[in-house]
Amino acid sequence: MVEALDTNPDSLRRSGILRRFRAYLSGIVRSAKNRVSFAGTSIRARGATLCGGVIGAELQHYQDPEQVDLTVAMQGVVDQLVVWLTRGSRGQR
Repeated sequence: MVEALDTNPDSLRRSGILRRFRAYLSGIVRSAKNRVSFAGTSIRARGATLCGGVIGAELQHYQDPEQVDLTVAMQGVVDQLVVWLTRGSRGQR
């Protein structure tokens, strides 16, 4: 995905891969909506934020692998998802 962004952003846009990825992540958040109260941020916005976290972690790692550990960066994204799925935005469990 990183190479596609760098070499041909038009083909990436046409493929819809990011749209599908955001929808997938939003679906994960949506599945917890019945158990958790999400105030202030839409599910769609949370999906976009998670997508940005994943892509941002990848870009940073591939551009500077000596400074950015992909495993550590991705764990941060996963940790945030777990917080949203278990506590919502009000700090609830």
